[in-house]
Amino acid sequence: MAAATIVHDASEAVELCASYGLYLKPITKMSISVALPQLKQPGKSISNWEVMERLKGMVQTHQFSTLRISKSTMDFIRFEGEVENKSLVKSFLACLDGKTIKLSGFSDILKVRAAEYKIDFPTRHDWDSFFRDAKDMNETLPGERPDTIHLEGLPCKWFALKDSGSEKPSEEVLIKVFKKFGEIRNVDIPMLDPYREEMTGRNFHTFSFGGHLNFEAYVQYHEYAGFIKAMNALRGMKLMYKGDDGKAVACNVKVSFDSTKHLSDASIKKRQLERQKLQELEQQREEQKRREKEAEEKKKEEERKQKELEELERERKRQEKLRKREQKQKDREARRNKKKLEKMQAEEQKKLQEKIRLEERKLLLAQRNLQSIRLIAELLSRAKAVKLLEQEHNEERVRLQELEERRRLQEAELRRVEEEKERALGLQRKEKELREKLLSNLLSKKTDDTHQSKEETKIMFTTCELGVFDLLLESEGPLSSDAIAEHLGTSVSGMERLLDACVGLKLLEVEMKSEGAFYRNTELSNLYLTKSSPKSQYHNLMYYSKTVYLCWHYLTDAVRDGKNQYERAFGVSSKDLFGALYRSEEEMIKFMYGLNAIWSICGRDVIAAFDLSPFTVIYDLGGCAGALAQECISLYPKSTVTIYDLPKVVQVAKERFVPPEERRITFHEGDFFKDPIPEADLYILARILHDWADDKCMQLLAKIHKACKPGGGVLLVETLLNEDKTGPLEAQLYSMNMLVQAEGKERTPTEYRKLLAAAGFREIQVKKTGKLYDAILGRK
Repeated sequence: MAAATIVHDASEAVELCASYGLYLKPITKMSISVALPQLKQPGKSISNWEVMERLKGMVQTHQFSTLRISKSTMDFIRFEGEVENKSLVKSFLACLDGKTIKLSGFSDILKVRAAEYKIDFPTRHDWDSFFRDAKDMNETLPGERPDTIHLEGLPCKWFALKDSGSEKPSEEVLIKVFKKFGEIRNVDIPMLDPYREEMTGRNFHTFSFGGHLNFEAYVQYHEYAGFIKAMNALRGMKLMYKGDDGKAVACNVKVSFDSTKHLSDASIKKRQLERQKLQELEQQREEQKRREKEAEEKKKEEERKQKELEELERERKRQEKLRKREQKQKDREARRNKKKLEKMQAEEQKKLQEKIRLEERKLLLAQRNLQSIRLIAELLSRAKAVKLLEQEHNEERVRLQELEERRRLQEAELRRVEEEKERALGLQRKEKELREKLLSNLLSKKTDDTHQSKEETKIMFTTCELGVFDLLLESEGPLSSDAIAEHLGTSVSGMERLLDACVGLKLLEVEMKSEGAFYRNTELSNLYLTKSSPKSQYHNLMYYSKTVYLCWHYLTDAVRDGKNQYERAFGVSSKDLFGALYRSEEEMIKFMYGLNAIWSICGRDVIAAFDLSPFTVIYDLGGCAGALAQECISLYPKSTVTIYDLPKVVQVAKERFVPPEERRITFHEGDFFKDPIPEADLYILARILHDWADDKCMQLLAKIHKACKPGGGVLLVETLLNEDKTGPLEAQLYSMNMLVQAEGKERTPTEYRKLLAAAGFREIQVKKTGKLYDAILGRK
């Protein structure tokens, strides 16, 4: 692998394992070709060094990190260049590609072609097709399916245990670094096995050109998702190490998927058997060596004793000779010291006389300096009066300038505040328009073209599911349909049509270049349709696509029967509503992710609709994944929230959604219709009552009223219908959704007031948020 290089700019580095100083940095290489003319004069040649210097000069103020010749022929010279940041690659290509070089002494010009270096990295299609077509692979067994990454060129020192004093890599460190992407089933570092070289005939202890000892490793994940995350994260990346002194170095690492069954159970067992045989053979060799060594040591011991006797005699003679020599040396040293002392006394006398002469001269100079100082003091006193007058005029002028500067700065600050205010208002309006457009795509059914609306919705679902929006966000630039299809493993023709449809739906933008059409995300897509956005609706869309969308196919039957359509859509009984809704752990987790996505947009609005700071002990009934609870403790730091939900929901929320270090959120397992409800200051029912008919809502509210502390209350979060049932459209569509999915419906403010009053709650307040959900607060 390539040698480690110093990193001057680590701004694009992505954290891999901060405790060991490991990061991932994008590879920023480019290929540059310079076409050479036919040399017409014999003996005349073109200097590769001169061409390289011309290329360096063409990039203006920028500099290459490295620039080297990769190939040189009579027709062209090919260079490989590298820069510090990915963002600089386009600037370098713009300065080089298509440009020409004119060399002194040559009439012909040299044409330059530059392109971004194509990185050899396996795609998802590569490993999927390999394991699908391999006849000797069993994809049900670990190691014989795409779950193991093979890494080569890892620096040993970077993966050694801290404070161990060893430079050997550690499997413990390897697991800690790569478990970031998922749970690891097994790892293997071949060079740590002393018998592996003899088993395979390979040498693992190889040095790179930079002097670092490198090693290869295998990392096997329990889940395919972990393998995918690791491969996606390592694609196009270098491995970077940042030391305690802040300095960083990086090196290229070769990454591939394992196609050799290296970590399959059969391969591991085979290596263990071979290792056992080698260990037995080594023991036999050691025993033979031990016997030979004992015989040799016995012979050496006898020879040693004989030599000791001879050495003692020689030592006695040598000591006698040394004693006589030392005595002579002492006599010579005494004579030398006496001469040296006499010389030092003479030099000291000479220095003393010179010092007296210098002191006399210093006294004379000091007297002359005193006279000069008195003369200068007189001149300064006369100049001081003139200077004081000038200083008063200067101070007045400076004061006036300061006043004028302060006034100018105040006017500039006022203009800046006005511009910032106008910009903030513009961003708020734009975000509202984007949010309303997304919600319209999710829920709207056009009365004049229902079929078209379904097609538009399905196009958005499909684009999200394939990962198109996430790929375009990560690419940091527009991509062609061919590149998108290759990355995502789809057909080119199908992908091109899907992208064009998204352009028509205003979900993507297209730019026509000479090479063809290039696509990029709109602001709406980046904000709501990518997984990494804090306001991402990806999981909510997937839930709509896989569950809600299927139930809506049976809307006609729902209207006829007045019942939800789980039995027709999924073949499960709908008598237990949440048993049907959570018909598998996958469906339950999908629902929880979707609900979290909705609260990322609307959660803060409903929690802030009323001042809930007086309520310190809060129970979130049916709190699910805890997104609303986290908004609550963020807005009201003195409050604690308990999520009351079914045991299996609570277990997943603890594992996936609520961090264990968050002490102000706790959990209570149970069914609030059947089990007791503990005492609290406030109970939150967010999107709960719309699931049930009036009698079950009355039963639950009465139970809450009985458990509620005096002065406490209940907060309902629902989508409210207008009193005259004229809208809003979102609430009406949600009510239809309850018909195909649940037992309840959406209600007007008056209908919720009646339910709360019948349960015993008073001082009922309704607050319209202007968003998708509204808030109702009742007090005991």
